[in-house]
Amino acid sequence: YWLGLLYNSVQLYRFSPEIPDDVVKLVEERANSIKAGGDVFMDEVYSSDGRLMCKKGERIGDNALMHKMNWFVEGVEIYE
Repeated sequence: YWLGLLYNSVQLYRFSPEIPDDVVKLVEERANSIKAGGDVFMDEVYSSDGRLMCKKGERIGDNALMHKMNWFVEGVEIYE
């Protein structure tokens, strides 16, 4: 199944108190946008290593997200 926030198959949980309020607000706004039918993988999207993965005005399709998204979005940090 390919479901998400729009269908309530996943939900946001409590945020850590260490997450800044402006970040919580941004995440909640994006989640509400998705629930309203919006898309987060649209326009300019960069990978964490700086590669342009989606051009302005374009959308990353579901097939690419399901089978070819083997990269992190810009801003995601990996700790080992």
